[in-house]
Amino acid sequence: MSLRLLARDMEESDISFVSNAWLKSYRGAHFCAGCPNELYYIQHHTLIKDIWERSNITILCDEMDGDQIYGFICYEVGEHLGGEIGILHYVYVKHLFRSLGLAKGLLEDVQNQTGIKYWFASHSTSKLKHLAKDFKIEYTPYVLLIK
Repeated sequence: MSLRLLARDMEESDISFVSNAWLKSYRGAHFCAGCPNELYYIQHHTLIKDIWERSNITILCDEMDGDQIYGFICYEVGEHLGGEIGILHYVYVKHLFRSLGLAKGLLEDVQNQTGIKYWFASHSTSKLKHLAKDFKIEYTPYVLLIK
């Protein structure tokens, strides 16, 4: 599969996609086990909106059609953590486009642009383990408390 990729900042028209993808894909995470759906969707949506206010979100889309989204990354440059440390909140790639290295490419692009050398991850997913092998990523939800 040959994709023409463009990484761009999130636009207002992307908010619904990012929100839905994040909430639905994270619903099965161990962190949320046992939480009723009504509580999870309301409370976690509130949490990610708070994260967005202090974060960068990069959308990975088709180069010719910016509405064809393949995935996204949400992160913070840890200025308060020395600048070389980043907070990785979430990386998402649509199912059809997984195993193509898109999440890895998003992380590499962010590292190249920001100089981040080490990551704290606020959300743990099954895919995070695979990325942690190639990047210095340590899961700790407590970075959500840093503002």
